[in-house]
Amino acid sequence: GKYTVFHIPLDLFIWSLFREKMLIESKERVGHIHNFTEDFIKSILEDYGFRILFQTYTESTAKPKSFKERIVSSIRNMLFKINKRFASKSIGGYSILLLAENNF
Repeated sequence: GKYTVFHIPLDLFIWSLFREKMLIESKERVGHIHNFTEDFIKSILEDYGFRILFQTYTESTAKPKSFKERIVSSIRNMLFKINKRFASKSIGGYSILLLAENNF
């Protein structure tokens, strides 16, 4: 087709660099062996001939269970309302949804 939709978790963020165990747990839980930032994945797609037409962030649908998870979720939501990109790069918990045009 002429267009492709990508939905990619943004697992590499500031907090994850201090807690590498989060990345290892993600690999074991859902099988992610590659971790991306927004700019990195967009650069890769452009290298392969895709032109990004639209992007948006998506949140996890998992509900916070513990008190600690609820606190982090509250901070994440507050930061996201202020600056989506900063929230995804600092505290994480988001994926990026991209609509790309195939140029090949």
